[in-house]
Amino acid sequence: REDGAMGYELKQVERDIKRRTESRKQEALQTAKFVEVAASRAQSWEAPRIISGDLNTSYGTLEISVLEDCGYTSASRASQIKADFTTWDPANPQVALQLKAGPARQSTR
Repeated sequence: REDGAMGYELKQVERDIKRRTESRKQEALQTAKFVEVAASRAQSWEAPRIISGDLNTSYGTLEISVLEDCGYTSASRASQIKADFTTWDPANPQVALQLKAGPARQSTR
């Protein structure tokens, strides 16, 4: 390829990364706002707020920083187990359980 075409493609990829990162940051902020609204309707405002699930990200990303800026902390990062709790890391105890269960019991996603 010509240098100009490669340069254009690289700039397009950079724009896409920036756009998608901003989208994920906005989604994280909306998640935090939703949790606060839901918590405000609970019997006790002091009820713990837990965001759980496969966030398709990992510690140190901008969307996790947004949640931390909203006052959330990672239970897995604070645990004594020093594993990367991503859903593809065999050191993650949940992944290890799925692998032990075998292919018939693993998630179908």
